Amino acid sequence: MSLERLKAALKPVLIRIPGVGPLAQKSYGVMKAKEELRRLKARHPGVEIIDYSSEERQALLKQGFNSQHGQDHYLWTRHFDGREAGVFVEIGCALPFVDNNSAYFEKQGWTGFAIDAQDKYAPLWTERKTPFLNAAVSDRSASRDFIRFTEKEGWEYNLGGFADVAQAEDLAAYDHEVMSMDCAPLAELLPDLQSCDLLLIDVEGAEEEVLRGVDLEKLQPRCILIENNRVPGGDESVRSHVCGRGYRFAARIDQTDDVFVLEEGQT
Repeated sequence: MSLERLKAALKPVLIRIPGVGPLAQKSYGVMKAKEELRRLKARHPGVEIIDYSSEERQALLKQGFNSQHGQDHYLWTRHFDGREAGVFVEIGCALPFVDNNSAYFEKQGWTGFAIDAQDKYAPLWTERKTPFLNAAVSDRSASRDFIRFTEKEGWEYNLGGFADVAQAEDLAAYDHEVMSMDCAPLAELLPDLQSCDLLLIDVEGAEEEVLRGVDLEKLQPRCILIENNRVPGGDESVRSHVCGRGYRFAARIDQTDDVFVLEEGQT
């Protein structure tokens, strides 16, 4: 049995046993990290592996960075060199500050747009200068079923996404509700957007669909950050889609995010 199938089979049971769920999750994380590193080294030997320690992440939070795994620090220091002006688009933005990848850029004078399908975030985003758009990005205009998970420990909001890509193990393990959500390609949601410097995507399994709704050849963001963690090592079809449009797979952050950089000569 594969690692992912084993997790799917055991998670709904273990998560309900006091004290056992967190221990099992930690053990799975260790095994997944080893499997991911093995696959990445085999398929992408030139990709940089970024793994901030818990102590480093705590230090970054004290410095004003907001990302969960140091994503904003990596992007800011390695690809933008303290650039004072830029434009970001954050698809699947969730909370405005906690585990957020664009907040630090806004603090440095950047402007942009934040998009999320869950309307409960809208009042919180009034604390940010960045406008919040309650919508879902897709490759077509339609009304879709969206899963919203009920928060118990305070992090379950991260699991929200399109119903047809929701993981069965999560649906079995956590309370949730289904709501109807209008979705459309990015150009329809932001018709005046001509370009951006940084594209951030965190959409719980709908990454490739969202990417099909984004005209990368037109926007040509310098960097793209995508949460890509549904399978150990990440989904190769997502990487093929981006790299086929003039980007280089540059780095993998923690066990979650891929970083793509626009190749020279593409602008």
